[in-house]
Amino acid sequence: MKIINILWTGGWDSTFRIIVLAQKKCIIQPYYIRDKRKSEKHELEAIKTITNDLRQNPTTKCIINDVITMNVTEIEVNSEITDSYENILKKDYFGSQYEWIARFAKINKNIELTIHKDDMAYKIIKKYGDVKKNGRLYKR
Repeated sequence: MKIINILWTGGWDSTFRIIVLAQKKCIIQPYYIRDKRKSEKHELEAIKTITNDLRQNPTTKCIINDVITMNVTEIEVNSEITDSYENILKKDYFGSQYEWIARFAKINKNIELTIHKDDMAYKIIKKYGDVKKNGRLYKR
């Protein structure tokens, strides 16, 4: 079965993707990055609850591996990514998490970040790079 690596925040976008994937024959490998946000405890509880519910649901076709957590401080430094992020900030606001998400993605190939079209992140990523939607690559 195909393994799908996904950054799962416990929020709406990534949870929706997990639920969609649960209906397919695949292996889901979720990742969660700890960065000492106040919401972290609630996000991890939501991930645990949703994972258990999906595993017990008779319509679930996938295998959901346990979430792999990593502390943001463990992500390899990448000055090229950090410099690029800082250059973007000169023109556009872009949440600080996207700098370390980019560094994480650099060392964890084939990982999905799920965002919706109305999200500022979607607009910024599309402006400066590529956006992949449901297996199709959209280039700026």
